Amino acid sequence: MNAFSRALLGVALACASCSKSAKELGAAGAQALGRSDFPTAIENFHEAAEQSAPGSDEFVAFKISECEAWCGVNGEQTANDFLALANDYAAKVGQREYVSIISNLSKARQFDAAIKVLDSGRKRFPGNAKLDELGRLLAKAAADTGDDASIEELKKMGYLSK
Repeated sequence: MNAFSRALLGVALACASCSKSAKELGAAGAQALGRSDFPTAIENFHEAAEQSAPGSDEFVAFKISECEAWCGVNGEQTANDFLALANDYAAKVGQREYVSIISNLSKARQFDAAIKVLDSGRKRFPGNAKLDELGRLLAKAAADTGDDASIEELKKMGYLSK
């Protein structure tokens, strides 16, 4: 295979995902996320969001799914992207989405990022029982792993005894 053929094949493979609809990309992202293939899930959800109208329900759903995929790769990226999305589309990002992201970050042992999202969620939804319960579970998980910095932060938030 000569250089031109290899280049043409590379372009064809790169464009294979271009021919997929946002819905197909979202489904492929969900499958990748289900098998813990986080980079592929991130890519698929990102491309699906790019094909969607900014601010639409579909766009926000794809961006939240992209954040869920980031939980398995980079907690800080997850927190920053999710909080920016929650700020930009507050009417479409609710307590349920906060709970999902915090839970996924906690499972991935990304405690600093989970605490950052929890703190924002508590400010946005004061007294929310689901978030408070999640805070207690996060405190237990951080204590079980001996994450001293997270334990101190959660003490300041009132989840652990000082």
